[in-house]
Amino acid sequence: MQRPKTEKQKPIFDILEKRAGLKTDEILQIGAPQFYYTSPGGIDERVESFLVKIAGWNKPPQAVENYTPFAGAGFVRELDALQVLRASHVGGMFDARLEINIYRLLRRLNLSAGAWIGASLNPKTQETNIKAAEILELSSAEIEAFEPVESNENNFLRLEKSEFVETDSTGREIARAEFEYVAPKNFSKNTVAAIPFFQTESGIFIGIEFRDLPAPQRFSGTSRLVCVPAWRLPLAVEHKFDLEAFLREKFPKDFRALVNKTWELGGSYFTSAGVTPEVVYPVAVELKAESLSATDLRFFHLKNLHESADKIQDAHLLILLNRLAHGLGFAAVN
Repeated sequence: MQRPKTEKQKPIFDILEKRAGLKTDEILQIGAPQFYYTSPGGIDERVESFLVKIAGWNKPPQAVENYTPFAGAGFVRELDALQVLRASHVGGMFDARLEINIYRLLRRLNLSAGAWIGASLNPKTQETNIKAAEILELSSAEIEAFEPVESNENNFLRLEKSEFVETDSTGREIARAEFEYVAPKNFSKNTVAAIPFFQTESGIFIGIEFRDLPAPQRFSGTSRLVCVPAWRLPLAVEHKFDLEAFLREKFPKDFRALVNKTWELGGSYFTSAGVTPEVVYPVAVELKAESLSATDLRFFHLKNLHESADKIQDAHLLILLNRLAHGLGFAAVN
């Protein structure tokens, strides 16, 4: 990190002053940005996030200037980072951006992520001839798979409008407002993101998909994105208990890989709540190593991939990689 000096960092000062009441001399350092796509298969959105070191807080909760049509926009207050992680792991946070950046901060400071409170992961040790890919392969190849076209028809998303009502604890209406958002036409609002892995005597291998998507190309000039397998769920999948059967069907079909076992990898999360009601259900998928001779997945050592997480720009992969590493004991320690 470095002392903030550049014009590009000015918006950070402005936001922290307006939302948190922080003065310039209370902002001590601003780290380099990390970029990631919240849901690159469906939303044209890229986040630019920063780690910001500030002076000791020692303040009561600061009310945020109300920029909403509701009674208030909330508060900025101090929270324990590990408590926020635990809340994320049980589905108690509104979206996953804070979780991504807490894990990033812990890695940067070489601090422990604490105990994993999700499902206990117990993969079996398998044998394989698969060689781990080099971390250099995470750098996106310069590929432009898409070109602009004129189209008056949208076959995937539909624009919706709903009225949202704010009430107090007694049920009395305080405010109401209409908002527009997008949702799939022929699928549910739910997505399953699955991080494939297997264990050998030499460590844990993680399977990664290299996919071409239009949103990365528009922002970075290349369509190729290193990501975790993810699927919009059909309307027929109505419960999370149906996800294992869905994945056992999809992995052989889409990746020529057989599933050995699955685990729920913490609570669900929203990708971009202000744009879409999409909810993501994260799953760890243990593959049968003997079935992977023809798969298109590329495999990396978990330890190397986790240490190089700043190179990853798919939010789903960041979330699931962090949680899997945490659940398997690869979180940084003091």
